[in-house]
Amino acid sequence: MTRKMNLNFMLVTAVSILLTVILTTMGTYQLFQKEVFSDLSSIARLIDRLNLMPRLKEEAFALPEDELRITWIGPEGLVLYDSYANDTTLGNHGTRPEVTEAMNHGQGLCIRKSMTMEQSIFFYALKSQDGTIIRIAKESGNIWNIYTNALPAAIFIAVFSFLFSMIIARHLTKAFVKPIERMAEDMNHLENMTVYRELSPFISLIRSQHEEALKNARLRQEFTANVSHELKTPLTSIS
Repeated sequence: MTRKMNLNFMLVTAVSILLTVILTTMGTYQLFQKEVFSDLSSIARLIDRLNLMPRLKEEAFALPEDELRITWIGPEGLVLYDSYANDTTLGNHGTRPEVTEAMNHGQGLCIRKSMTMEQSIFFYALKSQDGTIIRIAKESGNIWNIYTNALPAAIFIAVFSFLFSMIIARHLTKAFVKPIERMAEDMNHLENMTVYRELSPFISLIRSQHEEALKNARLRQEFTANVSHELKTPLTSIS
């Protein structure tokens, strides 16, 4: 029984650790997404407030591909300026989810996979007073990158937690089983045993059943003795 209880404790602990790692990583990634979109929103609103898009277009301002990507989109979806590529080579962006959402609701958000599939591209689109769309994009890590980066620490914590839980489980199992083993060894002195509160009703039930069993045994013994006595007299007379 002790071994089975230990295995059950270990199984519950392993599942709990796994779920904790998964849910914690997912929660962290959700916070990371909010932080990225908040930064992109601040940049887009600053550009809009300072009316920088015409100047960026005029100066053909460009950014390295590992930094932010700034795109200026007209009301019809045509690209007026892009900090990565020549706007004449880009198609209509009016059907892009973040652009459509910005046209209809003032701002739009979207996350798409990059070509390498190891990164995600975060898009934030803001509708200006003149009806144009300012879109800011940033390539960043996805949830699998977070899992990969956090894997060594997660494994260490999981192993440590599992070993610690095993020690606690063995201690608790012994503490739970020990009173039961003592009861099995000495059923005649249950009232003198010290057990934890949760086991008291069980002890009372066992004591009652044990006393009833002893009483029934005495009754059977007395009945057998009486029958033997009653049969002894006629047999003596017959003899």
